[in-house]
Amino acid sequence: MNLLENRKKLHYKLKKICENVYFNPTANINLKYPCIIYHRLSTDSKYADNTRYQTQYNYRITVLDSVPDSSVVDKLLEEFDLMDIAGTHISDRLYHYYFDYKSF
Repeated sequence: MNLLENRKKLHYKLKKICENVYFNPTANINLKYPCIIYHRLSTDSKYADNTRYQTQYNYRITVLDSVPDSSVVDKLLEEFDLMDIAGTHISDRLYHYYFDYKSF
């Protein structure tokens, strides 16, 4: 699966959880809350015989919600078995929940 296909698959899964999903939103976009924002962090590749045989795409997923006990966070944790909250903070009365996701 190539990079674009991988990202589209992730986007589709996130849209099942929350209606408002943004990939690398620019500053001029008005976000609707609650929302999920995600971007690529890096890739990890496995090699054998001087050839890449597997690439893992890593994403940072952020949930923004005005509610401290966001149902979006619960749904995200239910949908992605191997994902945990990597961090949280509050800014401008919005709760930010960060997740790191590794996708093959």
